[in-house]
Amino acid sequence: MCVEPVKGDATMKTAIERRLEIANMVGVRGKMHVDELADYFNVTGATIRADLRFLDENGYIVRSHGFALVNRAVLSKLAMSATSKSQNASSDFYEYVAQSFHSALEEKSTIFIDSSPLIRRALKHVKDLKSSTVITRDLNLIQNIPHITDCKFFVTGGRVNTEQMKMSGSHMINSLKQYRFNNVLIHVESFNTKLGVFSKSEFDAEMIRLLCKLSERVTIIAESSAFVHNDSFWACEPNEIDTVVTDYDLDDETKKSLELNNVKILKLSSNN
Repeated sequence: MCVEPVKGDATMKTAIERRLEIANMVGVRGKMHVDELADYFNVTGATIRADLRFLDENGYIVRSHGFALVNRAVLSKLAMSATSKSQNASSDFYEYVAQSFHSALEEKSTIFIDSSPLIRRALKHVKDLKSSTVITRDLNLIQNIPHITDCKFFVTGGRVNTEQMKMSGSHMINSLKQYRFNNVLIHVESFNTKLGVFSKSEFDAEMIRLLCKLSERVTIIAESSAFVHNDSFWACEPNEIDTVVTDYDLDDETKKSLELNNVKILKLSSNN
C-alpha cells in the first residue's frame, strides 16, 4: 500500500488557504523544505518563505535552515481543522442522522459508510448496526465507534490520503467493484436538487457514481451548506438517490422536484 500526500489545486489558493494547508501538511509529515513547498504550490521560494515566516510568528510551525518543522504544541489544533465545519452541526442533527440510517437498515445488511467526521460523530448515537457487514474507506471509523461490536468491518484498497486519513484513487474505486450493497451512507458537500450531487474531487465523484450502481439504496447527508455550494465534479442524478437526510428548510418547489424523482426527504425538525 502506497502512502503519499495528495497534491491539491495549488494554483487556485489564496494566501490564507495556502498557509493553512502548509500548516496541516507540516503537521502530517513532521517537516518540509521550502523548495518542496514551492514546487507543490507552484509559487516562488520567496512566497513560501513569507508564508513560513507568518506561520512561525503565529506559532503554527518552526523554521530551521530552510525547513518548516511541526510545532508539537499546536499539533492537536491543526488536527482539528479538517473537522471544524462538520462540528458546527448540532448534536441533535448527529443523532437524527444516526437514527434515520439505523431505522432503514435491515438485519445482516452489507453497507458502505463513507469517510466523514460528521458520520463518525453520528454513529456514536447508535448502539449497533444490526449485525451488518460494513465496508468503508475511513481509516478512523472503527476506532471512533468501539461500542459497535456486532459488525464485520472491511477497509477498501487504494492509496492513503494522509491528510484526511481515507483511502482514495483508482485502486480504491476498483476495490469497490467486488461488492454489492444494501445501503450506502455518504456525506455530500454540494447538492443541486435539479442536477444532483457534485464533489470537489474527481475520484470522490466517480466513487459516488459507482456506489449508485452497486447499491439497492443510497442515503446522502446534505447539510444546509450543501445546497449553496457548487463543486466541480458531477457525481450522480437526483433520481439515483433514495434518501436525503438534512437540516435544511427546503422550499415547496424543491421538495416537489425531489419527490418527483422518488427521493425521500428526512428533515430534522426544530422540535428534535
